[in-house]
Order: sequence, then C-alpha cells, then structure tokens
Amino acid sequence: MIVIRTHKLIFLLLLWLVPLALFGAQSGDKKNGFRLSNSTYFHLGLGFVTEYESNITQASTQSFLFDVTNNNRKDDFTVGDMVLHIQPNTRLVVDDSYKTVGMSVFFDYKRYMGLQDSSAASKMSQLDLNSDILGEFNKEGNFIFSFKNIFNRESAPRSQELTGYHSSLLETFYLAFHMRNSQKTMLLKISPGVEFRYFEESSYQDYRYVSPKMTIYGRWNFLPKTALFFNISVRYQDYYESFMRDQVRTVPFNMFVGINGQITAHFSLRLSAGYSGMYGEDMHHDVNAGVELVYKRFDKTLLSLGYTRAIAPAAFYEYIRNDRLYFKAKQRFGRVWMVQLDTSYSFVAYGESRQFDDTTLYTSTGNPLEWNRIGLPNGAAAVVEVSSLKKKVQSLKVKPSFMVNATKWFGIKLSYEFRWDNTDYFRKGDYRQAAQNINTRYETYYDFMDHRVMLDLILDY
Repeated sequence: MIVIRTHKLIFLLLLWLVPLALFGAQSGDKKNGFRLSNSTYFHLGLGFVTEYESNITQASTQSFLFDVTNNNRKDDFTVGDMVLHIQPNTRLVVDDSYKTVGMSVFFDYKRYMGLQDSSAASKMSQLDLNSDILGEFNKEGNFIFSFKNIFNRESAPRSQELTGYHSSLLETFYLAFHMRNSQKTMLLKISPGVEFRYFEESSYQDYRYVSPKMTIYGRWNFLPKTALFFNISVRYQDYYESFMRDQVRTVPFNMFVGINGQITAHFSLRLSAGYSGMYGEDMHHDVNAGVELVYKRFDKTLLSLGYTRAIAPAAFYEYIRNDRLYFKAKQRFGRVWMVQLDTSYSFVAYGESRQFDDTTLYTSTGNPLEWNRIGLPNGAAAVVEVSSLKKKVQSLKVKPSFMVNATKWFGIKLSYEFRWDNTDYFRKGDYRQAAQNINTRYETYYDFMDHRVMLDLILDY
C-alpha cells in the first residue's frame, strides 16, 4: 500500500518538471546514456535492493509501556523486518563548454514485508522521491552563474512503534554568483537560498520550518597546490507551527577560515577553524573546527581521516553540537572490483530543552525535572519526567561494502551497516483519563543498536 495520494504525487511531478536525484553520480559520464545531440544525453536506471534491518524503529530494549487498568505490559519496541526497494530513475544532462544543465528524478518504493508485524507493514510501505534541477552558465568565464533546486520526499519509521512512521517534504533552492580572476587563482562565491521542511503528520508539526539563508565563500590559490579559504553562513530558521517553544525563531551563524594543501605526491591536508553562534531566545557561542588528512594513490586507493565540530538548530532544544571523528577508505581492484569502508564516531550534545518552557502547556511539580501536562481535554492528567533538560548522545557507525561492476551498465553491491547509540537520557510518564478508564505508565529510553544488511542490483545506462 502506497501511503501518498495519487493527485499529490502528480502535482509534485508537474511542479518540479519531473527532475533529478542521481545527477551527481554520473552527470558527466558520456560513455553511457542515449545520445540526443553532441552535448545532450539521456540516462535510465533501475535498482533492486533487498534489505534486512534488525531495529527499524531505532528503539531501546529498556523502553516499556504499562497499562495499569488492564495490567498489561509491553517491554520491547524493537522491530526487525525485511524491506524490498524498487528504485527507477532517469537523468537528462546538457553539457558543453558554456553551460551544464541537469535534471533527474529518483523513486524509491519501500515495501515492508511485516515479518514481526504484518498489520503495520502495509502502513509503512511508502513511495519516496528525490529530485534535482541544476544549471551552471558561463563556466569558463570570470563571472559564473549557477542555481540548484532539490526536492525530497522521505518516510521513516523512527518512533517507538512500527506504526509511528513519519514522512517529510524537504525543498531547497539556492542561487550562486561566482567571481574569479583571469588566472583562476582567486574565487568569491555568494549564494542566497531558502529551505523549507514540512512533515505530513500533524504530530510532527514542531519540526516544520522555513529557513532563508546566505553563504559567502572565498578561495585564494597562492601556490599551485595550496589554497586559503573562508566561509560565512547565516540563516533565519522559523519553526512556524511549533507549540513547544516560546521563541520559534533562531538565527544560526557560522564562520571559518582554513587552508587546503598538498603535502606530498599522495598526501593532502585540510585545516579549518572558526566561530559559531546560535541567536534566539538565548544566545550560545561556540567554536567550529575541521581537520582532514587524505591519502590518494592514482585512482585506485583513497583514504581520509578527519574530525569536525559544528552546531545546528533543533526543534526541541536550543541547539545541537556535533563532534565527529571519521575514517573512510576506498580501494579499487582492476576495473571491476571495489571495497569501501565508512566509519564514524560522534558525540552529540543538545542545548537545554525548549519543550517545557511554555507554562500554558506545562507546569512544574516542584521537582525541576518533572512537569504536569495541563490543558488536556476530558479531565485528563499527565506527568512527564525527564532525566535532564540537556541530552548527550554517543553514536558509532560502521559501514563496509563490496561492489562489482560487471559491465558499464550493471553492478552488484553488498553492504552491512552497524549503528550504536548510547545515552543516559530518558523520559518517564503517567497518563490518566477517568472518563475513558485510561491509566498508563511508560518509560522511554534512547540507547539502541541496529544492524542492516543490503544487497543492491543496479542497472544504469
């Protein structure tokens, strides 16, 4: 069952002119595709993915729900399932010395098989869409104009129950004005844009936002293989339907400078550092940083080791700060075989919760971490307890993969992904409604482990 109305899908396709998502993968590859002219190619693709995921809801084994009235307790919300993906896609590329224009669309129909919950599987089966339109003009000139539009429709079962999926629409559009000198050693890029995210379910309305933004980037190649660069970005993020925050607007500001250079014939290093600020109901100041060491040997071997520190806005918190350490490896064997490894460790710190600020929704019970939910209909009463107003999460991700390019248009990929999240954050609650004889207690934890095994068959011409 596809839970998206046909007329809505047709409207979205017409609105975005049936554009793209795999453009970046092989946009400039003229070996494949149907040649329409000297500079125009049309590509078709089809993917079949068989996936097993052990914990699709990313739920903790410690969570439980207890129905006091019926003396019924549910202890484990983890659900594993087999998922089949059918992924048709198409791309159109126009590329010559003056311009590059691309359009593509990528569909992903996810069919959940319902190994543990057959009744909910049909509700989870969804049709997702990724599409892009991009253009770059006067590519060889001193003044370059470009634009990009990205539209994404994504569904995910990321609640404590299989039926608690959510679907979101993400629209991003930006322009870019590039200016460079005749020697092409200096570049200035000014890029205004806007981002809009809309969750289809009303229970996720706090996450809906609109965000105008501006980015300024500059680079100076003062040596043939070494460059200085800077980046300044600011956005105005408005959670326009949030009822969990007193102040629904926040203004994140990021600025950093850095250097990127070749150390030896095979090693390169990138360093950056700067300032981040989050301006809203409260102000938070922080540093951002990045370092990456890359080893590249011809087109066969690529290794990268790096660290990044950045902050971002959040719906229910003042901000999110992410310290991330990562390692990536890619090794080709001949023209057919390739092995990849992508692993990272993140320490994510959330600023103080904004969920309990509005006294029209919550009132403190005296314990600073416990609140009464007020204003509920039919005489209902609820008490919510949290371990902390701030949240800290450690996250480890490991993803090895193996790929065989049997021909130029057919490939097979086998991959495994492991994710482990560790946090001592929890929520406890007690909900009562005498009129309907409801009395439930729950404890929700947010530590989990998840295993995914995927087999991809990829057709692309």
